[in-house]
Amino acid sequence: MIRPSRAVRDATPAEGRYPLVVSGSGLGTGWIRAEYLASHGYVVVAAPSSSRTGTLQASQPAIALETQTRNLEFLFAFARQQPYVDATRLGILGVNFDGMAALVFEMRNMQADAIISLDGYEAKAGSVSTVRDSPFFDPLRLRVPYLLFVQDERDPGPALAHDRSLWRGLAYSTRFWYVLNGFNHSQLISDVANATTLSAEQQAGHRFILQTMRLFLDAYVKRDASAATRILKSSPGAGLPSSLTKVAERATALPAVPDGEEFEKIVMSGRIDEAASIYRAAKAANPELVLFDEGTIGLYAFRYDQQKMTTEALELRRLAAEAFPESAAAAHQRGIAAAAAGNLPEARSEFERTLRLLGGSGPTGLSAARKDDIRRDVEKRLAALGGGA
Repeated sequence: MIRPSRAVRDATPAEGRYPLVVSGSGLGTGWIRAEYLASHGYVVVAAPSSSRTGTLQASQPAIALETQTRNLEFLFAFARQQPYVDATRLGILGVNFDGMAALVFEMRNMQADAIISLDGYEAKAGSVSTVRDSPFFDPLRLRVPYLLFVQDERDPGPALAHDRSLWRGLAYSTRFWYVLNGFNHSQLISDVANATTLSAEQQAGHRFILQTMRLFLDAYVKRDASAATRILKSSPGAGLPSSLTKVAERATALPAVPDGEEFEKIVMSGRIDEAASIYRAAKAANPELVLFDEGTIGLYAFRYDQQKMTTEALELRRLAAEAFPESAAAAHQRGIAAAAAGNLPEARSEFERTLRLLGGSGPTGLSAARKDDIRRDVEKRLAALGGGA
């Protein structure tokens, strides 16, 4: 179907520099969104998936995700060279599969001010693992607002069932989740290209989608204070006909915490008390947080131990034991560090706790051989300290 467009091919750019929207979908009806946003002061660049990438989405989704993420990066690199683009104000828009690419783009680059996903795969049970399995997936690095519209199918199969676990886990992003009643996949992404076939109510739903996208971008990309007030103070479903309102939710971001690289810099610059305070405050605000794993915090302690900085090594071993209270290995290493630092009562206490953990009924994550090795070492060290096993 051919529809007239108000856009002018090869038009002379307007004077000045404008905020940028990079979109991972450029065919079909994507031009409607592009024209609408461009008419409100955005430079919009887009590129569609190739047929080959479309095939990979089904057969090798990890490769397709990396391809689409790199496409977004290419578009951003191209657009930022244009004299009329203000690349310091950036929104990323992903449609379908590219909703996942939009998230990975930001987690990898931390360049955007806002992320929009229109029926992104990351909200569907059959695909959420694809984005989680990306080596660049890191919820701590998504610190910008995230707007998501999800399809409403009449009888969805298991793969299309809504999965909100990823959305909920992005705790450091102010997030919006919308489901419009009866807006299935094709209805949701079609904009108003087929406006003559839509009911007045359906047209109102499409207007709501476009206007919400614009308000969201105005608030966070243009940094318009009045738009930010509107989107945060009003009901998420304000302006949406009640008959279309199935889900309209907003979740407020928690204060950002360091990602792994930032946390390592804090620790290895000697600011261990600061690192511990950051961990405790962040854990209190978000009990689900995993700021570091046991092996990583152990590596930092090992580095200090190699430099004979036993006090710092012990502080990190204490933090590891606090973060992993059921870990016999963490208790064991804390005992060793305490002994090296001359704190013999703490060493004895941790060695005794290690034996209790090894003898408990709960899982330790250790092989039988490793448990036996730790037990023999602890018994030897307790004997040397003058304590029994």
